[in-house]
Amino acid sequence: SGPSAGMKVIPTALDVLNKANATALLGDRLGDLLTEFIGSDMMADRLANRVRDARAKCPVSPSFNPVFQGETLQPTASFPMSDTAIDTALFTGVLLLQIFQIALAENHRQYSEDPKLSRRDLSQEYNELLDWQHLGGSLWTNKTR
Repeated sequence: SGPSAGMKVIPTALDVLNKANATALLGDRLGDLLTEFIGSDMMADRLANRVRDARAKCPVSPSFNPVFQGETLQPTASFPMSDTAIDTALFTGVLLLQIFQIALAENHRQYSEDPKLSRRDLSQEYNELLDWQHLGGSLWTNKTR
């Protein structure tokens, strides 16, 4: 049956956001966030933990130990969420929400224009409704009970 009308309108929505420079702004912000994340103390601590045990885990190393379980990992710092990181996360969420709303509205518009698309044929083989008490037996199952 192909993609839904909502999925077909997503490239248009992205084009509108691109013309409004929202995608360029998001790209810049995500680049800054990635740079901040990679340069954080948390990533340095995680890398130090991995490098410390690398010789014992590497099969080509003379120090390789096949039963090596690893030493106790040193505690890692947490990633401090700067104002820029929080703002980027919120901005990304808003953009994704807008695209989702456009796709949902387009699907709704298509169903309201063509009532046959929104009707369910109750004589079909997969006509069982969702049963919250028996989810395993009510989702996309053949009605054989």
